[in-house]
Amino acid sequence: MVPGAGPGHAERRGNRRVAAHQHHHAEWQQGTDADLAGYEVLWRETTSPDWTNVQAVGNVTTATIDLSKDRLFFGVRAVDTDGNRSPVAFPQPTT
Repeated sequence: MVPGAGPGHAERRGNRRVAAHQHHHAEWQQGTDADLAGYEVLWRETTSPDWTNVQAVGNVTTATIDLSKDRLFFGVRAVDTDGNRSPVAFPQPTT
């Protein structure tokens, strides 16, 4: 990895509502970078231009956030062992 560059990106696989609850469930493909440390799920109000909240979820490929997605945008990004972060990837609906 180039020093100061973000780690490999997180490619979103899906976005779905879990059961009848107002949870946000996200899935993504595992990155292949040797220095991948994990992922963060981010969210913001639909009217906000900036990400306002972040939750580290570890080196996993799914996460469920206990928030309604009705007025929020969600994204996911990779983090490497040096703390560099990839650009945020937006969800794509699953069928």
